[in-house]
Amino acid sequence: MPNIEIKEAKRRAALTALDYDAVLEAIAALCLTNYGKERILGLYPSFVADSIWSQRIDNVDTLDDEFDRIDALTKSVQRDQPLPFAGVRDLGDSVARSSMPGSRLEGHELLDIAQILTACNNLHKHISNRSDELAPLQVFTDVLPSVPDLVRQIEKMISVRTGQVVDSASPELRRLRRAIESSIASMRHKLDDLIRKYGDSSDLVDSSFSVRDDRYVLAVKSNSRNRVHGIIHGFSASGNTVFIEPDALVVAGNEIRRLGEDEAEEVRRILTELTDGVREHLDELKDAVLCVGILDSIQARAKFAVQVGGMRPKVRSGMLRLVEARHPLLVLRKGIDETIPLTINLGDDPDDPDKSLGRSFVITGPNAGGKTVSLKTVGLCTALIHAGIWPPTGDGTIVPPLDEWHVIIGDEQSLDGDLSSFTGHIEKLKAITNSPAPNKLVLVDEIASGTDPAEGGPLAESFMEMAVERGWWTLVTTHMGELKAFAHKTDGVRNGSMQFNREALSPTYVFQPDLPGSSYALEIASRVGLPKKLVKRARDLAGVKQARLE
Repeated sequence: MPNIEIKEAKRRAALTALDYDAVLEAIAALCLTNYGKERILGLYPSFVADSIWSQRIDNVDTLDDEFDRIDALTKSVQRDQPLPFAGVRDLGDSVARSSMPGSRLEGHELLDIAQILTACNNLHKHISNRSDELAPLQVFTDVLPSVPDLVRQIEKMISVRTGQVVDSASPELRRLRRAIESSIASMRHKLDDLIRKYGDSSDLVDSSFSVRDDRYVLAVKSNSRNRVHGIIHGFSASGNTVFIEPDALVVAGNEIRRLGEDEAEEVRRILTELTDGVREHLDELKDAVLCVGILDSIQARAKFAVQVGGMRPKVRSGMLRLVEARHPLLVLRKGIDETIPLTINLGDDPDDPDKSLGRSFVITGPNAGGKTVSLKTVGLCTALIHAGIWPPTGDGTIVPPLDEWHVIIGDEQSLDGDLSSFTGHIEKLKAITNSPAPNKLVLVDEIASGTDPAEGGPLAESFMEMAVERGWWTLVTTHMGELKAFAHKTDGVRNGSMQFNREALSPTYVFQPDLPGSSYALEIASRVGLPKKLVKRARDLAGVKQARLE
């Protein structure tokens, strides 16, 4: 696999570990068109303006431009005035096929084209009529196509209910269909006469007729086949019934078939003519697909922001500030009020421009206390913001420009922490140190665990020293007391912990900056009933140093 593919695979793996793809799926479900869904699922946390869109508006959008549009549509969604996308269906390869001379689209495909053009007209009116509240979307009014003549022509010739060409599409089609109706009516009279004739002599299986290969036939008993003269068109599975077209019907049947072929040819001609009309407006159709996809994706992100309580964030150098951040999937599952928020400040101090809060956190606390979820929340929220999505964060949220997300969240560790899992952990740390990207977010769960703490601790400290030296934004979790002491004495590194209710011996999932935490292993051991003598001995062995660290 080429190096560039390996690098991209690693980036994707990091985002997957953060539940990034799962959030995109949730947002895509809020789209009203397949074009919007495709755009949402293709979002990557490195905002790049759509090149085709940039050419159409002769400008290059920024992340702030995108946030302006989300802001406008968020308010529109809250007022229950969403953009109208009614009836838009995926055109598939219809546009591409219609570009070929002599091509012919089917009726339902032409109706889909008329529908998306109608939707564009409705979108144009909706946006234009709200020029103040939807000001950031006014640029779309210059690109949304208007092709009313083509829409009228299609809807005049194709039945919206059936998708078939209507009789009035041409005088010739009307004449042919009337001739067919008349011929079929005449045929039915002849069939009724024949059914009475042969039915009276009990030669027929039943008193009805059927159509086989466009020929009108009677169901004749096999032992009566010689008494009904005509052309045999088949037998029943049992062989007891013979399907015969009586000689008296052959000429009329030939006429109906000829008229049917002429009708089909006229329908093909009309569909080809309509397809020719579509071909004259390919550029407008491409604009329609482009605008519908972009607008639907923006509206879906606005709906998501409303759903999870997301406020407009900012991207500014030198500061990572998440205000009341929540993991989006937890919000969707439990609700905003039932999901405990996380607030962190790193980098430049918003209250003192001359002061730095450092770029690294060492997070401690008990198992299942929320450390890993906190890492994921920080990584996921920053990634979503860079993708043009408002995560569930409060007003005042600011994230720095980021090029890469490096995530090590325990997936490589086995239950017993054997050598291979530790080696995998170190391989991922090595990948971080080898990456030349200057602006990176590093998230490491249980850093340098799975080995002797006497060696793992110094390894973790040296990694954190490199993180500070290179200016990485770094959050690691640990149970190592030595690493808490390192954070306490090292500039650029801060302690943080997950709050724990000592009375109930249960986590509160509240993040506490600048306060080292305990694993509470001995308290939990005592509460669950481990022998008191054993727990007391463990406390003695822990020693004064460990007690001071925790």
